[in-house]
Amino acid sequence: MRDSRDERIITDGEGNQWFADESGEPIKIDGKKVAPAKIVDPTASFPVFDTSGGRCALCGSLRCRGGCFK
Repeated sequence: MRDSRDERIITDGEGNQWFADESGEPIKIDGKKVAPAKIVDPTASFPVFDTSGGRCALCGSLRCRGGCFK
């Protein structure tokens, strides 16, 4: 389920995208900015997400850790 937090994305000077809080500042977890999930190959028959930053490769969630596959 998406909510308004999914829509708050900012782009820095290098073209990287990050989730932002209500004031427009990047959201950080353990001191690292949180980027939206990215699909590695958009032409593949099913989406595989970039696992950098601890995301699940199957659903792109930061919390899943493969539980979506069970």
